[in-house]
Amino acid sequence: GNNSNDNNVKYFDFRNFQKTDILKEYARKIYEILEDLDKNLKLSKVIQYKGKNLRELISKREAQDIINQVKAVIEGMKNGKSILIDREDELLNIKVEVEATEKNINSINQMIARTVKLPLSYINGKLTTGISTTGESDELAIDRGIKYYFASIWKPIIKELFGDEISYRVNNWRRLEAISSLLPILETTTLIDEKIKEKMLEGIFE
Repeated sequence: GNNSNDNNVKYFDFRNFQKTDILKEYARKIYEILEDLDKNLKLSKVIQYKGKNLRELISKREAQDIINQVKAVIEGMKNGKSILIDREDELLNIKVEVEATEKNINSINQMIARTVKLPLSYINGKLTTGISTTGESDELAIDRGIKYYFASIWKPIIKELFGDEISYRVNNWRRLEAISSLLPILETTTLIDEKIKEKMLEGIFE
């Protein structure tokens, strides 16, 4: 970003920020994928009637009579009514394949994660959890990633605009649990100088 002091007004301009353009392109791709999925969902409501020898029947009989029969069958299906069709006739719906959509969106989310230097769980909102993991590693990675933006963007912006110093705080209860067991040791030991203890605590609670 660029800040300007013209007319004593300070602002940051991100119009030439290349990463923003890349993320906009990724977002556009996801929108296109969801747009295609929406079209397929609408098509999935369509009932296809595959009548046996339908063209032959239309050529031999009144076309409108066949059309009316087909319409009656389709309307009956839509309303949940019983229908009568030829043994070799077929009624089909278009199946919506969501697996390809999920894979494509996941691939784009992975590219977004690499661009913003944050774990995939931050992008798709799903922590990696299971028998062998609690998702804590994802949370720590998210904290580290956000801290990068805090240090490089938000902190200097606030300092420049308002003259205030802000600090980064992490809400990590496991870290606090570890600290709580460490504090009594720091308090009672005589092997560490008091000034060094203060610096250690400042680093822990940073």
